[in-house]
Amino acid sequence: MLFILFLIFLLPSFNKEFYKTDDPFFNIFKIKDDIICKSVNGYEFEEAFFKKIYINENNIGILHFVNDNELVFRIIDINKSNEKVFNVNIEYFNPKELRGNLFLYAFSSEFLVMYVDKKLFVGKISSRIINLKFIMNLEKYIYYLKVFDNRAYLGTYGIRGDANGYEFNSFLYIVDLNNFSLKNVDLGIPKGFYFTLFNPPEVFDVSSKYIAHSDISTYNINIFDNDGRFLININRGDTLFREMDLHLHQKFSNLIMDTTITLKSALDTMRSTFFSGIGIIEKVNFINDSTLLVRWYGPKTDTTRWYPDIYYDIWEIRNETPILVAKNILARVPSDSTLKQFRPLYSSRYECGSNYIISFGSTYCKEKGSKIETLKQYYERQRECSKENEPILGLTIYEFVK
Repeated sequence: MLFILFLIFLLPSFNKEFYKTDDPFFNIFKIKDDIICKSVNGYEFEEAFFKKIYINENNIGILHFVNDNELVFRIIDINKSNEKVFNVNIEYFNPKELRGNLFLYAFSSEFLVMYVDKKLFVGKISSRIINLKFIMNLEKYIYYLKVFDNRAYLGTYGIRGDANGYEFNSFLYIVDLNNFSLKNVDLGIPKGFYFTLFNPPEVFDVSSKYIAHSDISTYNINIFDNDGRFLININRGDTLFREMDLHLHQKFSNLIMDTTITLKSALDTMRSTFFSGIGIIEKVNFINDSTLLVRWYGPKTDTTRWYPDIYYDIWEIRNETPILVAKNILARVPSDSTLKQFRPLYSSRYECGSNYIISFGSTYCKEKGSKIETLKQYYERQRECSKENEPILGLTIYEFVK
């Protein structure tokens, strides 16, 4: 009897130690929740550029197909996990026509905004049906869309081509959603633009206060106000960020501009350098209005892996001065013994905003599982669920707590 009481006495302190991790990422973030979207097809979120989630305050927005002829928009409350569902009609478009096309979307408390095929659509979120009205044709293709209050920010980064040849500069269209006036902001040619051939360009972002536009092959991020006026540079040197020499930079720049070189040949020439462990900025995202998450490649310490080591830095902009609040946070490779509640943010498939990082991807199980489940147990459960279920969308919410 005394032994049992002794175990009961020790149990709380044992649990407290058991739920600890030595991963420094969790000194700054915690996993707030997992959300399983049972009505959303997980396959639709596996394709690059095809569809992403969107964060607005404490809500997640998901625009997705129910079937070939029905498009719906879901708003999920992060704190309550409940959702509102809206049917979406698009002027001049049958939803079936969107299948296989790139389309982007964003929302505020008032508007749902969608882009497809150089066309911009806007609808008010006021009833169970959102009617997206055609607003304007845009001159250029875009790959980025965000909305804050009554403004939409649409842009693109790095290499793009059409019948008139290639362009390499980055730009933003800023559209006023009240009078639909448009402003064009040229953000310049980023250093390392040729590496956008390997990854979707995710190295610029917008908050309600700032625009961040990063180089890729050097640690330099330009910060503009949200009207496009340059404010400051964020840059730093670190032995882990090994910058590519100028000779290679010039070689790759010339390679892309040489119209006699095929795209495949250019990729083959640059691939070994891209994955060799040189410094590469992969993503920049605003966690909130003035805090920036930077994801970058460091040296390749494990030569058996294709990717080099991945690191995170966190910058805070205070009075137009950048403050480095956390640096060189290694994105750990998930291991079987890791508790699911401490799984590292290793994949780049995530969105940021409102003090959240939300990763997303396919899952087969409709239940969350135990808090003390290891990743090995989680993967085994997924394999069993995949025998009976089609993939659905799973979200993991990391909350910024520092």
